[in-house]
Formats: sequence, structure tokens, C-alpha cells
Amino acid sequence: MESRERAGAAPTATAAATTNAIPAAASGTAGAAARDTSPATEPQSGTGDTSGSMAETVDGITISCLTNAHYHSGREAFLDNVHRWFMFGVIALGAAALIDIFPASQRDWVKGLCTAGAAILGALDLTFDLSNRARSHSMMRRRYFELLADVREGKKTPGQARVDLERLSGDEEPPYRVLLLSSWNQAQRSVYGNKALNFAITKTGMLFKNFFRRPGASYPVTEINSEA
Repeated sequence: MESRERAGAAPTATAAATTNAIPAAASGTAGAAARDTSPATEPQSGTGDTSGSMAETVDGITISCLTNAHYHSGREAFLDNVHRWFMFGVIALGAAALIDIFPASQRDWVKGLCTAGAAILGALDLTFDLSNRARSHSMMRRRYFELLADVREGKKTPGQARVDLERLSGDEEPPYRVLLLSSWNQAQRSVYGNKALNFAITKTGMLFKNFFRRPGASYPVTEINSEA
């Protein structure tokens, strides 16, 4: 008999200490990125059997770690890709500004445009610090996977892992909420498969999930089976 609470616990409005509220998560605002995503530890069966309590708690830690790991992986990939394209643009536009491949009548303004484009792309890359931010997300992703590995190896109890998650909250930036909810969907599917819960994020939301933080974004929660 499945003992986890069917509502689970979605990424919530505050740091990791906030617990067990999918409806609140769907309508609340986002806080630190190391959010508590654990399911409740009360058996859903209502029989008073607590044998599934520990497994439920481990599932909650697993979802919390995977949610944050997927979140940082998504941010790392996005920032690294933008950095690489900006650097390509700087090199290509800089090269175009130095060589004489344009018609004489258009050479001056085209070279000026290429020079300005290279300078703007370089300035944007430096201003937003894309490379260092991608590296920071890579390090955070590794920390969450290491914490999950410690729990699965028995080096840490779920309670100790929850404390570590709260500590990691202090190193987090305000999250991109739609990306966070999408990461929670991935973590749910990893743990519960076809029985997982899922935020029904729109295509527009997924398209701009790495561009806007949208702390007030909310979406209905469904079961994957109900969407089939």
C-alpha cells in the first residue's frame, strides 16, 4: 500500500524549513532555491502503520535533492550556452570589423556596426558574469548530489540531510520559480514514475523559465496518469 501523502510537497515560498504544502506552493512566492520538497511523513493509509515513515522521509529528501540538482543543472546549462554564444558573437563580429570583405560603399557603417555589436556582447557577458555564475550552479548541483549519495549510503540520516538542506539555503539566490517547478516535476517522475504529481506548466512558461524569476507564478497540480 502506498504510504506517501498524495499531495506530496512542492517547492515552497521559503527556505528548506518550510514543509508539506502543494497548494501553498502553487500560489505562494518563491524564496531560497534550496526549498523543502519533502512529502509528509504521515502514512496516507490511515491505519496508524508507521513502517513506511522512514521510506517516506527518504523519498522526501530524494525529491528535495533532485529538485535542486535539476534546478542548478538547468541554470548552469542555460548560462553556459549563452556565454558561449556571446563569445562566438564577439569573435565573429570582431573579425568582421577587421577584414575587408564588404563593398566599399558600405564598408564603414558595416564595420562600425560589427564593432559595436562585439562590444555590446562582451559588455553583456561581463555584466551578467555568465561564466562564473554557471560555475557556481555547477558546484551547487554537485553538493546536492553528494548529499543525496550520503543519504543513500547511510552516512547521513534523513533528518541530518534536512539540516544540510537548510544550510545550503543560505548559499542560494532567489530562484526562477517556473524552472524550479519544472525541476520538481522531474524529481517527482524520478521517484514515483507514472504515479507522480506534476505542475501543469504552460508552453510559454517553459519557454521563458530561464529569463524571468516570476515569484508569483502558479500552475494547477495534476497526476501524470490523469494527463495521459
